[in-house]
Amino acid sequence: MDFMADENENTTVKLWGIPIASLVSMVQSFGIPTLFMIFILYLVWSYLPPVATAHIELLNKTGNTLEEMDRTLKDYNTTIQEFSNLGKETSRFMKDATQAHTKAQDSLDSIETVIIKK
Repeated sequence: MDFMADENENTTVKLWGIPIASLVSMVQSFGIPTLFMIFILYLVWSYLPPVATAHIELLNKTGNTLEEMDRTLKDYNTTIQEFSNLGKETSRFMKDATQAHTKAQDSLDSIETVIIKK
């Protein structure tokens, strides 16, 4: 198996295809903290671009959603304004109708009083 140490015919022990002596000398020359930092940077290098791309895509979709909400709210405000104007016109009409009704009632009352007096 490739991940296990095996012994070659040259009696060189290898781990993942790299001689153990080379691995030991690399660890001694770089040090464990440096190798650990290289490993962490490799992880960042390999995983950060997809995460950043996903965040950018999320921000774009959020921006599109906010633009749609803005259009929807503008349409809603237009509708509410139309309802408000309709309410004002209805109120004006009802006041005019009430005044006309009152005027007609007064005329009928005056006619009734004239007829009753006779």
